[in-house]
Amino acid sequence: NTVLDDNKVLTLINGDRISMPPQVRLLFEVADLTQASPATVSRAGMVYFDPTDLSWEPAFTSWVEKFVTPESRQADVKALGEKWIPKCLKVRKTCVELAPIVDPNAVQSLCRLYECIAPRVDIESLGEKAGEVLERIFAFCVVWSLGASVTEESRMTFDQVAREIENVFPSSQTVYEYGFNFEKCEFGLWEDRLPNPYKPPEGMPFHRILVPTVDSFRNDFILKCLNGKHFHSLLVGATGTGKTVAVQSAIVGLDEATWTSLTINMSAMTSSGKTQEIIESKIEKRIKNKFGPPGNRRMLTFVDDLNMPRKDQFGSQPPLELLRQWVDYGCWYDRQKQTLRYVLDLHLVCAMGPPGGGRAVISERLQSACNNICFVNPSSSQIKRIFQTLASNKLNDFRMEDIKSLAEPLTMTTIKLYSEIQENFLPTPAKCHYLFNLRDVSKVFQGVYLAQPKLYEEKEQILRLWFHEACRVFMDRLIDVEDRDKFKLTIDNCMDVGLQVRMKEIVGDDPDMVFAGIDL
Repeated sequence: NTVLDDNKVLTLINGDRISMPPQVRLLFEVADLTQASPATVSRAGMVYFDPTDLSWEPAFTSWVEKFVTPESRQADVKALGEKWIPKCLKVRKTCVELAPIVDPNAVQSLCRLYECIAPRVDIESLGEKAGEVLERIFAFCVVWSLGASVTEESRMTFDQVAREIENVFPSSQTVYEYGFNFEKCEFGLWEDRLPNPYKPPEGMPFHRILVPTVDSFRNDFILKCLNGKHFHSLLVGATGTGKTVAVQSAIVGLDEATWTSLTINMSAMTSSGKTQEIIESKIEKRIKNKFGPPGNRRMLTFVDDLNMPRKDQFGSQPPLELLRQWVDYGCWYDRQKQTLRYVLDLHLVCAMGPPGGGRAVISERLQSACNNICFVNPSSSQIKRIFQTLASNKLNDFRMEDIKSLAEPLTMTTIKLYSEIQENFLPTPAKCHYLFNLRDVSKVFQGVYLAQPKLYEEKEQILRLWFHEACRVFMDRLIDVEDRDKFKLTIDNCMDVGLQVRMKEIVGDDPDMVFAGIDL
């Protein structure tokens, strides 16, 4: 506080006193005053910027004049902004977001995505259709920037408003179901771009099989667009929605001559020093105080569980503040020599779950540097597509036709069982581990994949194996006899409806039957 006094004297920990010259001024830029003492507040002049006064127009107008070419198109893009952005920002206030973003951040995300999409179409060569195609591109970018961060339920609300502004999307499904076709310059269903039917490569292990769905395809498309223009991205979604898989798919598709990658898995104990150490272990000195990935390549840095680091006493997360400093200034300090280190050619892709249960609300300053994409839970049709593909791929290896025909009923019964368990076995303080997601369904089929076709001649054997795997995945997590009896009743009802067979017909008088693979 003595620095803020009229005498401007800085007192160090060791007792040294440094007097600041008259031309030195301190400028603090903060979101709030939660960590400021009354003594500090009384010594500093306060200027409050009201977000409603600043608005989004100045930044958008500046971006249009800087990026949009030729100049004759700038008026068209500004007009599209005035037509689409205000109404979409207004409806966003009624939508639910897992990681809420402020309006200027949403508009910045729109500008970044437009920079990725627009150059892929030669607007000027389209003649009379140019204005119409330009609006389609702009509308697509609005949906996947202003509307990308909202949850699955809120997307229906956003869809209605987007259609009220201008009905540029086909009307059969929501605006999120349509991608932009760059060859025809019109919208087409994402579903039509998927391989149907999909067959996994021969001999691929179960844990590496990735069945393409509408969600995975469109998320992968948006992520690769942003990566191609070196824009940072933040993927937000519940456990099991495919965030890590999407990033791994993007990493696999990178050109190894110009890209390298690094994965950082954060936890509650992750420190800023450890984060800096991990990144610095993958970069090398280029010139003077500038560092970067080897071979003059760019490095895609995937930060998983971004919001897991524990907050310090001042409410900040040090590892995230380190990344935020690099995003803002392109540098951090050497911790031994206290000299600046500029880190070049780094690219961030972050993933995190919704805040709560040990996951914190992250700094808006870091969040504003990224395009926020919400990974929603897959629809029932998508879930069926995934697991029926997996079941068919395995059961088609068996000789008996009645075993091959089990793919669809087994899939539907497993999904039904999962839904029933989610509804009836809720977490409590004594049963806090009663948390189930789609990975549990996947584990059931992973167990079925262990079956060797030459050993199974009857349909009942496969059903017995499926029953065993369902018990190991779901029932073994239950902690008392009452819950286990309730589970057995649930699975018995699901088998009766989906497989037309009762539990007793499959396992006889021993419902605690256990399968084991014995390699003789």
